[in-house]
Amino acid sequence: MTPDPTPQSAPVRIAVMEGDGIGPEITAATMAVLRTVDGIFRLGLCFTPESIGLAALRAQGTTFPPMALEAAKAADGVILGPELAYPFMYPPNAPMMMPINATIRRSPSSAPLPIGRIVFMFSPCM
Repeated sequence: MTPDPTPQSAPVRIAVMEGDGIGPEITAATMAVLRTVDGIFRLGLCFTPESIGLAALRAQGTTFPPMALEAAKAADGVILGPELAYPFMYPPNAPMMMPINATIRRSPSSAPLPIGRIVFMFSPCM
């Protein structure tokens, strides 16, 4: 495959949600690959980090802040790292939330994200 020397006209906006546990490590490796590919093929990728999971719970009281959902809706794609799904790992009295991957695929209004959105989800293999 020959690299295209001309950059794309519009940036490809990707919301990056690291998640919990090994999510930041997996996401960092994914980002390194995507940045390399973007540099070679001039895809015009534009990454926007969004806080989710335990970090968001501590800072904003929810594992998936409305701002993160809006960023996912506005983006051309989403990179979603794994989230902790074990209730015992959350702080006491933390509200139980729908898994983030289910929320991204179906918003609170039950309308799915528009078809054509790219969602990369990474989960550790057991």
